[in-house]
Amino acid sequence: MSERSKYYPNITPAYIDYGPSVYGEPDPVTLEVLKELRGKIAEVGAGDGRYTHPMLEQGLTVIAGDVDKKGLESLVAKTAQSDRSRLQSITFDAFEPYPFPDESVDGVVSTAFLYLFPQKEVRQVMEESHRVIRPGGHIVVDFVTDRKRLGIDGSEIKGANEVSYSLQQGEAALFNTTAGLFVDRKLHYSSVEQDLRESVGYTMNANKITLKGRRK
Repeated sequence: MSERSKYYPNITPAYIDYGPSVYGEPDPVTLEVLKELRGKIAEVGAGDGRYTHPMLEQGLTVIAGDVDKKGLESLVAKTAQSDRSRLQSITFDAFEPYPFPDESVDGVVSTAFLYLFPQKEVRQVMEESHRVIRPGGHIVVDFVTDRKRLGIDGSEIKGANEVSYSLQQGEAALFNTTAGLFVDRKLHYSSVEQDLRESVGYTMNANKITLKGRRK
């Protein structure tokens, strides 16, 4: 992960063990797409559970993975007791082989981090997701484009080598990196306006694409 840390903005989330995610409310468009999933889901880049908890609430079994152990600890602490039997949390790097056997999950969900990386890295995640998804299973990825983060002092926050996609470039990236792996690919669109100054230290305006595809 160290070689890829250059793509991340210099942000230290203020995780808490109660309340909503430090990254804000989940996007309604992404939530609607997630409602179509069934079975066991591997979540790559789960953070503190912004989308994990809605998936658990709809009855899915979720393996929540993230490289940030503190985020996962917050995720587990905020999970309702009634949902914990269907939750497993694992610390792992999305750019290393997933700690799951081939064709062992019904879907992979990845939100709010792949857009930071070049297409080569995104393709790597797509290939590994394809490996672990059962035939006919699904992938869901949300991809932020045209974003602008402003810190408390009004200055823009970005990683030194952070990639920035326009809406059109994001569409192309999602189709390019899923080619030959997933079919029935559909894109859903939304916009993002968040004031996260208390929890993450910035406000953000952006467009967003949520892709759903089916494993061949």
